[in-house]
Amino acid sequence: MAVCGVVAEYNPFHNGHQLHLTRTRAQTGADAIVCVMSGDFVQRGEPAVIGKRIRTRMALLNGADIVLELPLPYATAAAERFAAAAVAILAACGIADTISFGSESGDLASLTTAAHAAEDEAFQSRLRKNLRAGRSYPSARAMADADAAISAPNDILAVEYIRAIATQSAKLTPHLVQREGASYHETGLTNSLASATAIRAALCRGENEAAFAAMPASAAGLLRAECESHRALLAIDALSQAFHYALRTTSPDALTHIADVSEGLENRILACADAHYALSDLAMAVKTKRYTLARVRRALLHILLQTDADAQMLPPPYLRVLGFRRESDWLLKRLCAEAALPVVTNLKNARAQLNDRAYTLLTDELRAGDIYRLAVQAYGGRMTDERREPMVMV
Repeated sequence: MAVCGVVAEYNPFHNGHQLHLTRTRAQTGADAIVCVMSGDFVQRGEPAVIGKRIRTRMALLNGADIVLELPLPYATAAAERFAAAAVAILAACGIADTISFGSESGDLASLTTAAHAAEDEAFQSRLRKNLRAGRSYPSARAMADADAAISAPNDILAVEYIRAIATQSAKLTPHLVQREGASYHETGLTNSLASATAIRAALCRGENEAAFAAMPASAAGLLRAECESHRALLAIDALSQAFHYALRTTSPDALTHIADVSEGLENRILACADAHYALSDLAMAVKTKRYTLARVRRALLHILLQTDADAQMLPPPYLRVLGFRRESDWLLKRLCAEAALPVVTNLKNARAQLNDRAYTLLTDELRAGDIYRLAVQAYGGRMTDERREPMVMV
């Protein structure tokens, strides 16, 4: 049976995500969809607006058959490592034959050309030159391959997925679904296909009903319940105190071994930390032309979570199932039988299943979940420890 993989954050799940899953199934003829989803923290270097269990349920109610977790070090990495880890997970599943992703351009041929060009030594030389000149990575990359003009967020990720497939010789056929509606960064709720950025911005403004209107009814109901129970994390500043404790209990030398903290960035963070307590303010103070806001946020988050740079080594060492549809239990059985990596479905059995590296990574993931729960408590909410919860089943 045909199985298609998708990679997402669903932060939160909205109408555009539902459209992507619907079109993916129709256009690829997939009998099932495997979703690789970020956990409690996302690529922007922030906590997800709602926890991973609720986002897993949203996905399963609206088109996904099984949801796997993209481990924390990769979920909070830059586009290249984020995409490479997701492709490695889908390839290791042994059951997916296609990967579907959204694109602003809708031009798979151009994206494929750009992906292949990125492996060219001349491109790499131009990229290094631009980085040495102080450009941010996105800017340096765009300048290195001006003909491709790949600058939109989904297109950048699409290029990285295609690169990863080639680099890893993964048996995955890329499939493109053109993005419709609002752009990735648009903050206004202009239509029913609003971006996740716009939905989060509306929640921050207290415009909850407008945010819910841009989501499938089942997902909106779940988000409404989270908001009413004070479990929605609308700002990274809930983690400010924990961050400053982590920063002040980490030596300057140890900081250089933390993911995304390099090239002297640790010195700039330390210089700005005393004057800027709130994480959002600190990130703005640290960012420069070279260090984008997203890069700085990721660095600050990794300091908080003590994410060692080596934790981002590929490939990810295990597959963790966050949830599945009961009617798709055949897919879970196939996954457990055919996967090239250990499949974690019950945390109580994880120690016996995993080697030391894998178990350390999983333990760090659970510790990050603890910190997420503490941030929720700062807003007056309560979350159950995921160690006590079974997989999500719908």
